[in-house]
Amino acid sequence: MFQIVGVIVIIQGLMGFAGKVFFDKEWGLLHRWFDLSPIAYLGIAVVGLVLVVVGEARKD
Repeated sequence: MFQIVGVIVIIQGLMGFAGKVFFDKEWGLLHRWFDLSPIAYLGIAVVGLVLVVVGEARKD
């Protein structure tokens, strides 16, 4: 379960970052609720990565 949520969070973070930095347009769902900087979007992607790693570690 952590992996699925983590992957969704990673996608939202990376899409928000790429949209703001490379295309000057926000992508994903987070911009509808929050006004975030590109660094915050990268932080969200890192949180998603942590969720995936924790989910994999808990499988054992």
